[in-house]
Amino acid sequence: MGASFHMTYDGQIPLAPTGDPSTMILFSASPSMLSVGEDEFVAWLPGYVAVIARTAEGTVTDFTHVELAAVAKVELERSPAEASTQLVVGQQGVWLAAPVSSDDLVLAGSLAYTWEVDGTSVEVAAFSGRSVTLVARESGTSTLRAQTGEAKGETTITVEAAP
Repeated sequence: MGASFHMTYDGQIPLAPTGDPSTMILFSASPSMLSVGEDEFVAWLPGYVAVIARTAEGTVTDFTHVELAAVAKVELERSPAEASTQLVVGQQGVWLAAPVSSDDLVLAGSLAYTWEVDGTSVEVAAFSGRSVTLVARESGTSTLRAQTGEAKGETTITVEAAP
């Protein structure tokens, strides 16, 4: 909960009484579950909610249902996915956080993450959103942890000496 996302309408746009294309407005059928800001939706409660597209004059043209789910855990994986979780001293690597529901479904939306490293073999070089870049400092293992809300995830990273 608390994730934000953008949605655009790409359906047919009817004409306004002036003969010009009407302005389309997207809104939530339940603002307490899914609120609409200036340019994004924010999920607040789990469940299903309709997002409705209507003209500025009030004509409903389309709708879709969106399932909102709480994040149960955070999975961490190296990017690209086929890359090893091992690094060599001096090497950098990127890990991505994926929010996962209690049904083991990867969830969409933008969330704030906190990142933590336990150990001295790697350190955080940079982070942005669901991505963190680590740099290998010395041989050994470290644990990378990510958290969003109450949901957490961790992975072990092994660093080997340079050949």
